[in-house]
Amino acid sequence: MKYSKDATVSYFDSVADGYSDDAYGHDSPNAYRLEIVKRLFRAIPQGNVLDVGCGSGDLLGYLAGQGYGVAGTDISPRMVEVTRNRLSAAGVKDPAVETTPLTDLGCFADGRFDAVTALGVLPYVPEEDEAASYREITRVLKPGGTFIAAYQNELFDVLTFNRYTLRFFRNNVFPLISGVAGDLDLAGAERRLEGLMTHPDKPTLKDEKAASQRGYVFTRPENPLTMPDKFRDYGLRHAGSYYYNFHALPPLILGEDPAFKGVGRLLEVEHAQHWLGLFMASTFITVATLERPHP
Repeated sequence: MKYSKDATVSYFDSVADGYSDDAYGHDSPNAYRLEIVKRLFRAIPQGNVLDVGCGSGDLLGYLAGQGYGVAGTDISPRMVEVTRNRLSAAGVKDPAVETTPLTDLGCFADGRFDAVTALGVLPYVPEEDEAASYREITRVLKPGGTFIAAYQNELFDVLTFNRYTLRFFRNNVFPLISGVAGDLDLAGAERRLEGLMTHPDKPTLKDEKAASQRGYVFTRPENPLTMPDKFRDYGLRHAGSYYYNFHALPPLILGEDPAFKGVGRLLEVEHAQHWLGLFMASTFITVATLERPHP
């Protein structure tokens, strides 16, 4: 699916009013993510926090109640309105929540924030806008400040045995092979790999629309093992990774035995740093500190 800002804005505008209940309900991935982030903030002194892609303001509402100064951005005008109303109801006077993309945080001064969070928003940013987005994030973050972000886990695709496994080979394994042996029949290898799978066409667009917003708007995954190098390019020092939305079995067969789905729930939060999260969890959080602003 190609990136479309208009489609992304339209989708999140359409779900904004019920987003907090739907996305942060019991046993939802976002609920586990929020719990991990709350624990991380126990080690972050009270200061000013910016949540980019703030959605319905669930994190900001919590942080405001803990005494942090809060601000937020989102490209969805309706999400911004929902967050402003939420913070106003919590006693925050004139909430600093703005409708703006990650590539333009000009409404905030350099080094204004002690921490910046980007919980699941960077997967919606196309690759051509990535550098500008990180440049703006690091510009508004104080040196030594904390950056917390959440991403889709590309390594999870290895365990899905579906079209995303084929995508992983196409985007990662085959380019590496062609770099050392360019005369191989990689297209034939992909067809043979596809033949090993029962459902190489899954999930369909209909499946994804039933399961998540990924069926409606563009998203892209990240490899958690490469994040330290990526962060270094932007003046950030990687401090740790935390995994959530665990799957005890590949999604295609998980529904065949509900007991295994329950195992996934048991792994959440307490096992967020287990190495198997590299493959069993579909999403992950990274924590970093700013060593130098990105030029």
